[in-house]
Amino acid sequence: MLPPSSSAQGHPDSFPAWGISALCSFWFLALCNQRFWQEMWRTTVSDGAGDYGFLVSLFLALFLLFTALLNLLAWRTLFKPLLMLLLLIAAITAYFVDSYSVYINRDMLRNAFLTDTREVRDLLSFSLVLHLLLLGVLPVYWLAKRSIRTIGTWSELTSALLISLGAVLLAAGLIYGQFSHYAAYFRNHRETRHFLVPVNTVYATGGYLNNRYFKKNKPFVAIGTDIHSKPNPHLTSKPVVVVMVVGETARAANFQLGGYERPTNPALSQVENLFYFRDTTSCGTDTATSLPCMFSNLDRGSYDADEARHRENLLDVVKRANIRVIWLDNQAGVGCKGLCDRVEHRELARSNKPEFCDDQECHDEILLDGLQTVLAEPPQNMLIVLHQMGSHGPAYYKRYPKRFQKFEPVCATAALNDCSQAAIVNAYDNTILYTDHVVAGVIQALKSRQEKVAGLVLYASDHGESLGEKNLYLHGIPYRIAPTEQTHIPMLMWMSDRYLADFGLDRGCLTRQTTLPASHFNLFATILGAFDLTSSIYQPALDLLEGCRKPAG
Repeated sequence: MLPPSSSAQGHPDSFPAWGISALCSFWFLALCNQRFWQEMWRTTVSDGAGDYGFLVSLFLALFLLFTALLNLLAWRTLFKPLLMLLLLIAAITAYFVDSYSVYINRDMLRNAFLTDTREVRDLLSFSLVLHLLLLGVLPVYWLAKRSIRTIGTWSELTSALLISLGAVLLAAGLIYGQFSHYAAYFRNHRETRHFLVPVNTVYATGGYLNNRYFKKNKPFVAIGTDIHSKPNPHLTSKPVVVVMVVGETARAANFQLGGYERPTNPALSQVENLFYFRDTTSCGTDTATSLPCMFSNLDRGSYDADEARHRENLLDVVKRANIRVIWLDNQAGVGCKGLCDRVEHRELARSNKPEFCDDQECHDEILLDGLQTVLAEPPQNMLIVLHQMGSHGPAYYKRYPKRFQKFEPVCATAALNDCSQAAIVNAYDNTILYTDHVVAGVIQALKSRQEKVAGLVLYASDHGESLGEKNLYLHGIPYRIAPTEQTHIPMLMWMSDRYLADFGLDRGCLTRQTTLPASHFNLFATILGAFDLTSSIYQPALDLLEGCRKPAG
């Protein structure tokens, strides 16, 4: 026999576990799933995949299934703390899903687990606190005051199983009665499940933890072990310095260089030898996916963020070619996602330099300061990566110094729903204006040393951003259904006159190259080619420079 129950059996004021399970299920579905039901209504009405009967059937089926599952978890002292935890998780998740239309999946959870306190601080708002109080703390307080008759004996377990089985059978009957609607809808709108609170968070967390900690450890794979330099008849004795600027959350739609009507790139628009790639796409919609991808030699068909963690990356290969590799970072806590663990790296985000930093974060000019320090050292072949804070949201107004607040009024809160779209776009455009200043500063730093080094600057954002279009904010939508605002990114290259001459590059060819489609998957081969390196893993077809090299004269 199971141990005796200590859950107030027979107490006149106690509640049966199935009753509490039903109340919590109704609370989740009716109050914590506003965005889910909005999406269901929008897609069933517009696509004709269902009607009122389908929506009612879905609500009742989910209610019964939620109740059945929770009822089976009603084990003695475990039940109440578990429900309290789920209520708090549901309240927080509902805020982000309702406010930003965030899809809660494994990739989003990977981002959440890898975030830092500064990013968390940016997300705090009165709206979040209100959501947490009303949808989380209030029901938790009510639940704490209740006595519950939980499972403590075999007979109670049998009763719980019968109640849950009955609920599941009723749910199955509802689904069977509308099966054609269910099959059609969830075949065409599978991603809607990522809005369903709290199932989305529980499922995504399980998937992330399983991949991160419980899968069999894979061996770490070395790549590019045969890396070597190609013969170059143009090359002089000048060291080659390549600076790769990793942008954050910049979208191509707001880059003046790509046709945006606002002057968000006044500095870069005046730079000679600058080539802007107008049709560039990211390989992901979140940093935890895209950042490792930018340095991976895996292609679109085989790339997986978890797989990439078990492989060497571009930095390892370039370092193996006896080129100094250094990573300068302005994203405290987030950092390089493990990419720079085996190369020289410096975290600048916590620098004590008041001209760039306050008590919360540093603006991206701290990267220019760090770059100048590195370039002041004796010239040598180098790959320098600058990891920006860029346009990281939702607190866009914090990402730039006040002197760059050209577009006004701005949304000065992380609660984007409290602002007009115009104010959100103004704040975001100011971040792009500041990125323009920073990248132009990087170019100038190399240009001023072109008598000593052959310099190349490559800038690419990790992913884009939604600013309220289609009622979507931020990023992280599953890639196959993501809007172009989250996948169409800015990318540009600048080369010094010395670099163009030393590598025999044709300006006209490079200009034509900028009109062709490009993506993050071009970066690995392009950086290898930028140093005239080759290997069995080097793919010339992906090198954006390869087709523009003049034959030796």
